[in-house]
Amino acid sequence: MGKRKKRKNNSSTPRHKRLKRSSRLQAARHWIPKYEGKDLVKGYSKHFAVNKFCAVKELEMLGHTFKGTYKQKLKDAEIQKQREAEKRNAAKKQKRHPNGYRFIYPLIAPSVIPFEIRLWKIA
Repeated sequence: MGKRKKRKNNSSTPRHKRLKRSSRLQAARHWIPKYEGKDLVKGYSKHFAVNKFCAVKELEMLGHTFKGTYKQKLKDAEIQKQREAEKRNAAKKQKRHPNGYRFIYPLIAPSVIPFEIRLWKIA
């Protein structure tokens, strides 16, 4: 029998953004000394694709300290983002027709009255 071919990972997402927490913590130990930016939390959250509150938790696991007010501010900002997303989703649902159908009013000729056609149901 011949050799088996290795399957190449065809993911377009960078590896450091696909890591789970335990792997991120290992990788962060090597990444933090190389980081040259001003805001470690922002850099960590962008590099590893996590939110800032998660970045603070993981950086605390690695031995960094942060003020309680900073953590509370991040938590409040995260709650605010969730509320805004809920409002956007509610607004999208209100734009839909009550029975869930989208209506199209085609005009055949300028003198013809438009009519309704139910084409598809919106999920």
